[in-house]
Amino acid sequence: MNAIRVKGWAQEWLRLGMAAGVLSLVACTSNVSQVDARAALTPLRSVPLAAAEPTGRINFTERIPDSPQWRRLRAAWGSPSFVIAVASRDQHTLPCFDKFRLSVELRANSKGVRSEPAQWLYGYSTECPNVGVKFHAEGGDVLDVAVGVPAAAAAQPDDLILIADWGTKTKDRLVGVGIDEDIRNIVKRIF
Repeated sequence: MNAIRVKGWAQEWLRLGMAAGVLSLVACTSNVSQVDARAALTPLRSVPLAAAEPTGRINFTERIPDSPQWRRLRAAWGSPSFVIAVASRDQHTLPCFDKFRLSVELRANSKGVRSEPAQWLYGYSTECPNVGVKFHAEGGDVLDVAVGVPAAAAAQPDDLILIADWGTKTKDRLVGVGIDEDIRNIVKRIF
């Protein structure tokens, strides 16, 4: 009889230990989903360069996202930088920004924004080290973008894009999102 009680206790402790281990594993996962990750890598704005005709300018206002989705992303991945770049029509390549001779003026909440050359952007092939203009903005900031576009650039079939840049660890973060989703799916099957 004692052997049966000991065996029952051992099985119960094993189940509790496994449950605690699974819960600990789930607690280590982030709240970022595949849908969140896709939103993080999707341009906030895409405008054909041809839209600059006949004025030679592209102007737009964009509110930097501060939705629950973007707050989850910032909590897990940190605050992104943002990049104004020119993307090929198929959105796979960033041509050399300098070749378009664009002039970019940025204001956030009516104040000037400091920018620097963007040298890389995850998910795109690049043709040279300068792929656009990189800057920082906070969630909820109202961004005013004014881009001077010479006629030769406006004749190109490319798009001006505004996109978040999550840095050099973007691929690692995306792999982590995939692993997290796998863990959550396994836990759902167990429980």
